[in-house]
Amino acid sequence: MPDFFIAGVPKAGTTALHVALGRHPALYMSAVKEPKFFLTEGSPPARGGPGDAKTYREHIWRRADYEALFDPASADQLRGESTPFYLHSRDAQRRIRAQIPNARLIVLPGVGHMVQNAATDLVIREIEAIIGQTEHRTAATAN
Repeated sequence: MPDFFIAGVPKAGTTALHVALGRHPALYMSAVKEPKFFLTEGSPPARGGPGDAKTYREHIWRRADYEALFDPASADQLRGESTPFYLHSRDAQRRIRAQIPNARLIVLPGVGHMVQNAATDLVIREIEAIIGQTEHRTAATAN
């Protein structure tokens, strides 16, 4: 299961952040960028709007399939995934909290420049904290 999640509004940079974090050796990002696992309790809805068919096909809803996304991660890597929709789904946030109480949520808002710059600073601090935890975990395992 992941240690952290990236959520945000469309076009806020979640894909760019997912790719950038995936390049860091202390982090592992799921190969599927938007698994949407926590959006439902079970299979995705059978009906929706015109653009939903593709989204539902990409939805990973079986727990074993979701956990398998993180199998390639090494024991000392923090695991992450990006599903922007978690930002607006209180149910998904509750499911995450219930199943992974210590998980961190990195939020990318799509708002004005001043607020966005402040949010970027917070995201950078959060990433630094996550990386710091990995370095601490790696040092503790080495001893």
